[in-house]
Amino acid sequence: MPVTNWAGLGKGMKEITEAQMVAALRAKGYSIRAPGLIQIGGIHVPKPLMTPPPRGTQYWCAMMDEDAMAYAFTWHGDRYDELALKRGIMHVTEENAVAHAKALIKVSGGTCE
Repeated sequence: MPVTNWAGLGKGMKEITEAQMVAALRAKGYSIRAPGLIQIGGIHVPKPLMTPPPRGTQYWCAMMDEDAMAYAFTWHGDRYDELALKRGIMHVTEENAVAHAKALIKVSGGTCE
């Protein structure tokens, strides 16, 4: 999944996938670890963010509405950001937020069709 060119990034920056970003960071000597897991019912999903990210960070919230299972937001530290963090539905990737939403739907007896 391509990483969006966020406001504040310099000109000439190209979109890369999460896997490409992790590989580039590892090549520079950074240690990257996978997020921990939580269990919802019998389903393991990536752990949501538990601490506020830096201002300007894009994050995804698990949602369960008619249009999508995840929405992207930018952290500004406002009331909505703090509420999403407090509710434990904030993830750093869309994939993790969708997995979280699907697990909540399934554990409630619903379907994701």
